[in-house]
Amino acid sequence: MTELDEEAEYVILENTGSESGSLEGWALADIHGDEYEFSSLTLTSGETVVIYTDRTSSVPDADYDRDWGSPGYQGYVWRNDGETAPSRTPMGASSIR
Repeated sequence: MTELDEEAEYVILENTGSESGSLEGWALADIHGDEYEFSSLTLTSGETVVIYTDRTSSVPDADYDRDWGSPGYQGYVWRNDGETAPSRTPMGASSIR
């Protein structure tokens, strides 16, 4: 994860490795249990994806973008109090970034 903007309601993920990586089956979650699960998306080295909600007023530039919709309380995912963005691997293991 390269950027989490709690107020603007988006998160940017970047493949910082040297090989391509598939996000299929990975998920982001908020503390309320709302999840965004990736379908087929592969990031090559250096590529980015931004995940945003209906509350995002300006979506930042990225190689790919994904709309989370209106999860959480009135479409807000993060509560602007230093929350983390938990993620889940395709095998079900949790990972906090």
